[in-house]
Amino acid sequence: MLLSLPHEVLHSILVAGDIKTLKALSSSCSALHSFIKYNQLLYKELYLLNWDPPIQKINDEQIRWDESLLAMGKLQHLLESSDKEHKTQHLAFVANAVDALINSVPPNGRPSLNMTFLQHHFAAPERSASSDKLETPDRVATPPNVASFMCQSSLFRRAMRDSPSHIAASTEDQLSAKLHCLYGVPIDDPCDRRYLATYPFACSKVYDLRNFSEQTVWGPFVDDGQLSVDWEKIEAIMVVLAHNVRLVTERTNSHFMPLWTIPFAGASPNSYEPLVAPRLTKELTPPLELQDPYNITGTYMRVVCFLDYTEFYDFNFVASPPPPGQPRPPLDTDEATRLIIMRIKATKAEAPGEGDGQALPVMHFTGTSHSMHAHRDPNANSRIRGTVRLTKEGEVRWTSFSIYFGEERWRSEGIQVGGVGSARGVFGHWFDKDFSQHGPAGPTALWKISNAYDEEKGESLMNF
Repeated sequence: MLLSLPHEVLHSILVAGDIKTLKALSSSCSALHSFIKYNQLLYKELYLLNWDPPIQKINDEQIRWDESLLAMGKLQHLLESSDKEHKTQHLAFVANAVDALINSVPPNGRPSLNMTFLQHHFAAPERSASSDKLETPDRVATPPNVASFMCQSSLFRRAMRDSPSHIAASTEDQLSAKLHCLYGVPIDDPCDRRYLATYPFACSKVYDLRNFSEQTVWGPFVDDGQLSVDWEKIEAIMVVLAHNVRLVTERTNSHFMPLWTIPFAGASPNSYEPLVAPRLTKELTPPLELQDPYNITGTYMRVVCFLDYTEFYDFNFVASPPPPGQPRPPLDTDEATRLIIMRIKATKAEAPGEGDGQALPVMHFTGTSHSMHAHRDPNANSRIRGTVRLTKEGEVRWTSFSIYFGEERWRSEGIQVGGVGSARGVFGHWFDKDFSQHGPAGPTALWKISNAYDEEKGESLMNF
């Protein structure tokens, strides 16, 4: 019956189906198999009905829509499977597929089929009022896909109640940690009786000075000579900052809104959506901020956390260090948290260096920062200078220096999660600009809240 229909009608019927239907029909007879197998237009239409167009790089070959659709079919099958062991066996495939979907999300907050697909299959857990108590029966379990793919790094293996004393590194640790970072809802409490809260273990990693070295410029990088991102460091930073921001929210009666509550929000390139459209110019050479591919100029919120220095020193130097490669004990403590407003402006562009990614220039910026807590906070109010560049693997690296009365004091190194122009922001470390072996150091993040840069207001902040 189907084969007697005109090809246009048959095509329309098949487009109305799904991947499972297409595969079943393709195996039902040789005629349908032949019609479907080489029909790239059919595969393309089915793909674009369910997902955003994939990114095609300039030098890539033409998109193979059959391969793209089958890959999405495999991903959907894995995400809908109830077999956790089967899921985790395909962590690498899922991590790469999710990364590709995120990179294909349309820019500037436009509607996205990819985002709808991901948020549907990785629904965020709701936190009950009593979720801080492990044995509380009304806690909502971590969604299966989050547990299967985003709780597989060494952080979660350490947090297991029956965790072995020696945690062996796994090649999939980084993949799972990156998925967790892109997911963006920090899993401090896995809501699983097998796990303890992850915060003390993340805190232990973040404040362990053995994880800071000149080879990694004290940033969230792997010591591989390439400054490749260490996603397990970013993961730990995210968990620690989220824990402290949640405490700030509770202590201010929710006057400071919770952060990082929507899965995958702002995790794609150019996802920052300005409230005001950029000003058009009639100049032959537009202002530097309009030439800046990273969209640096604007106002940012920044959070910085730190330990009392006595506790920081005792944690790192009083007790005997664990064997190389093994973590320090979990650290469940009270940290100080500072919320800071930064106003920065792109000032100069230059060609990338030998150790940088070559696709974009290195951009320099200057600006000011001031504390939201106290007008004259000597550790938060400063001038700022820094650079934004690509790493060799294509990630966006931010470096900044805090300047007090003309002298640099603190340095920060971070990675913009989600890539160029992402709304999620930059996560990384702050530390002494001279890489002092005794610290201090700690976690920090910043994210853009406006494209506006008020130079006069920025200058007035320095009159302290």
